[in-house]
Amino acid sequence: MRKFIIGRKGTQPFAIPESKERVSEQHAIVTIDDNGIWMLENLDSSGNTYVYNSQGILVKVKKKRIDEFTKIVLADTTSMGYSFIAHHLIESDPENYRTEFLHTINRYKEIKEEYNKIEEKMKTRRVFLNLVPPVVSALLALGTRVIFSNNPNIIYMIIGMMSVVTGLLSTLINLYVNKDTSLKDYATRMQKVITCPKCGRPLSEYDINNQICPVCKAHA
Repeated sequence: MRKFIIGRKGTQPFAIPESKERVSEQHAIVTIDDNGIWMLENLDSSGNTYVYNSQGILVKVKKKRIDEFTKIVLADTTSMGYSFIAHHLIESDPENYRTEFLHTINRYKEIKEEYNKIEEKMKTRRVFLNLVPPVVSALLALGTRVIFSNNPNIIYMIIGMMSVVTGLLSTLINLYVNKDTSLKDYATRMQKVITCPKCGRPLSEYDINNQICPVCKAHA
């Protein structure tokens, strides 16, 4: 079993600066058992310990099983807290972020693929829904002519109301479509999850394609 006490005076293989005031001297502990199972436990630190879940949401941890690429946050996400990817505990060179950067690139591709699928579904649904008003209008017009064939005045009145019905349906459909926040949620998730493994800066598609962080120069 491997054990790492994480903190400003911990046994992790990289330094946590004293300026990270909200990080305790011994803040948390990570163990890796002989079966490769990773466990994270907060050591009753005043600043608490958090991880980001797959949706990019920060979750408070007392004791939790994690994996090699879980992003751990000590205390908070301000300049006085400290964040890192669990893999860095077993990285022989503390300045080498290649493995973590490659993992981030793969996560970007996975999320981007999910985003594209959602976008395609929304486009198909929008096309289908946009057909509803004219189809409904046509059916109403046909039904009116059949039912009130002997009463032209009613036919003219109902046909005259078709534009109102069509406009109302279009408005309701637009409200329904715009209420769907799926794409916005994915964009938010991308910004939270796809970050530089060294400095934590959100990475753009350009950064991912170039496989380097333009700020701290960490790279794949």
